[in-house]
Amino acid sequence: MIKFVHTSDWQMGMKAKHVSEKGSELREARLKAAKNVLLAAQEERCDFIIIAGDLFEDNAVEQVLVQRVVDLLSKTHCPIYIIPGNHDALTPNSVYRRGLWERAGSHIHVLNVAEPMEIGEAILYPCPLFEKSSRSDPTSWIPVEEPNRVRIGIAHGNLLIREDIPDDDFPIAPDAAVKYKLDYLALGHWHSLLKYKGPDGIARTAYSGTHETTKFGESRSGQALAVEIEAPEAEPQIREISTGTLRWKQWRRQVTGAEDVRGLMGELEQIENPESLLLEVALEGTLDVGGLTLMEEEVRPLLESRCLYNRLNSEKLLRQPTESELRQLAPEGPLRETIDRLSRMANPQSGTPLPEGVTPEVADVALSLLYRLAKEVQQ
Repeated sequence: MIKFVHTSDWQMGMKAKHVSEKGSELREARLKAAKNVLLAAQEERCDFIIIAGDLFEDNAVEQVLVQRVVDLLSKTHCPIYIIPGNHDALTPNSVYRRGLWERAGSHIHVLNVAEPMEIGEAILYPCPLFEKSSRSDPTSWIPVEEPNRVRIGIAHGNLLIREDIPDDDFPIAPDAAVKYKLDYLALGHWHSLLKYKGPDGIARTAYSGTHETTKFGESRSGQALAVEIEAPEAEPQIREISTGTLRWKQWRRQVTGAEDVRGLMGELEQIENPESLLLEVALEGTLDVGGLTLMEEEVRPLLESRCLYNRLNSEKLLRQPTESELRQLAPEGPLRETIDRLSRMANPQSGTPLPEGVTPEVADVALSLLYRLAKEVQQ
């Protein structure tokens, strides 16, 4: 039986401009997550570790960082097999051509040649990248042979199962594992986990996803894969291992008054371990001046003081309209009549009869929603 950890896309030295001044914290988090990968491989008693490309953000990363990564990899006794990806391609100035790799532990292997490599009961078929973009399938060199060992491909590129894939971004045939009689094809390039099943319903191709989430909206990231293969042609047993240290959350909240703003503050107060949270809050609705002031003076400071990083998106948050602004929406006609009626119902002093179940507060919310919808139509 063969047991290994499959990981990829560490992108050490990531610029992280999308989180402004918190970039250094994210870079350190990626190192911590890398330690978690290595620790997991040790605890799982794995035969080896595969890093399927993009270990580094680019080939210009600082030497100090490269040394830190090499030192980290050297501390584990588990063999490590690395292929260059598109970010750290094996170009003349490649990070893998630096002399410090010669001083790295003998168990660290940078696979810079596309040729089979026998390791115990397995054969690795590495597909290193030599340029940042290509229309060629990096797996196309793999020989089709009768399996006498567990056959494992290692590649970095795009599995052609989506319509939005550029044709010069290392296309990989969806049936590559079946075509080349691979028991497992370890892929890198996509930051989200994917286990791709072949025609027989067996997943022999997988993206591990990045070991630490990179940005908002990146689903199924922050893990590595533990893979067990009993024998040649056996179904791989693939299990996820959590390795990420940060949490990225996106909230969508409707606010139509100070009560909603205070409710949002209550949610923020109850967040556990906010120091490891990157939170994006997108607000929609209509607030009066008091509500907007509360948002700026209470909510924003609370976000900034609690979370590692926050993004408060209020593009769809409108100020409560004045009576003249409401009237400008519809000078006359049914819409104007509706606005006038809601305005009277929202004013407790008007004496306007209210339908059953309707309160002035409900009418005020309805008026705000009508205003917001009208503004969206105008835009």
